[in-house]
Amino acid sequence: GITILGLVIIASITAALGILLLGVTAGFFNKTIFDLTKETSENIQEIRSVLVIEYATCDLDSNQTKFSVRNVGMIDLTITRIELRSPQGEIYNSIPEGTAAENMFTNITKVVRDENATLSIGGCVRENGGTVILRVWYISSSLFDPDNPGESMDKMSYLDLVLESTPAVSPLTCPIPDNWILMDFVDPISYVTSGTIARDYVRIRVPLASEPEEVSVTVTVQQLPSGATRSGSGTIDSISNEVQVVDADASGLHMPVKITFSPSGGWVIIPSEWTFGGIPYQLHVSDILLVWDETKRVVYAALVSLGVGSSGTYRVSITLKDCNGDVIASGQTIVTPVSVGGVEDTWIEFNPVRFDQIYYVETEVVRVS
Repeated sequence: GITILGLVIIASITAALGILLLGVTAGFFNKTIFDLTKETSENIQEIRSVLVIEYATCDLDSNQTKFSVRNVGMIDLTITRIELRSPQGEIYNSIPEGTAAENMFTNITKVVRDENATLSIGGCVRENGGTVILRVWYISSSLFDPDNPGESMDKMSYLDLVLESTPAVSPLTCPIPDNWILMDFVDPISYVTSGTIARDYVRIRVPLASEPEEVSVTVTVQQLPSGATRSGSGTIDSISNEVQVVDADASGLHMPVKITFSPSGGWVIIPSEWTFGGIPYQLHVSDILLVWDETKRVVYAALVSLGVGSSGTYRVSITLKDCNGDVIASGQTIVTPVSVGGVEDTWIEFNPVRFDQIYYVETEVVRVS
């Protein structure tokens, strides 16, 4: 899989530095007052130019590196060049393909402020382990001369994203879908003591996806074991570190429940099914947070919040299953809550598993004494 190791934003590349990196020479000229005023205005525009890479992924089937950039600055920007480079500086591929100042830049796309653009370049990180650098050149759109793009080189900036591949492994049990969303937090919002769902929406978090997009999602909540079912729908951002809400129309149902997420448009939410265990008026799972390594994209623990309705000793377990329903990780803990009428958090560890292989999250609460 592809791993983002680090992001280096170079806010401004001066003429001298750009020339040093690219082996291009140019002369310096005396400047008139008009030249200095113009240069000051251009420098201000360079400072206001800020581009970030939101995500990058390697599509091995098409041998393409796909990525998204967002303009978080104050002015419109133009993407002028994309490169895949080795850590030593060798250029594996570039758009455009030229290497001389007069033919190495072009108007790839314009990204207006507060908007993003999805782009791609041929090539991926090397198989069997390796590192490449994705470099994206950009410039204030008002400073770019499309007829003479090379002359704008000293006003351009670039940012680097370091990508690393992991060594080759056996084929995945669950192939990675084209459009995927990783979900690491679900909260159906329940009353603490009874375990009854209190709201008609579910809180979720989706920190990573194949690309940023607004996605329509249907949420189905089924009470266990009675089978009583409610559902709702809403639109979410496929990538967001903020907690989002989706209508579920599930108030009045009580734990345990099974919550299923069904996105439209060919998208797949991973995990797509979450089971919240519980014993009404005794102890129930109120929300689940999967704890994962963002570099390796593996899940190694869960932080489970418990609504406490009665004192006692309970076993709380979690089981993770793949797309075939086979168990790939599990863990459990014994808890003796002391805050009746309150919420207590418990930490459950298990063997690390790839996030994109987890399709079912199941929790269970059993009273021991």
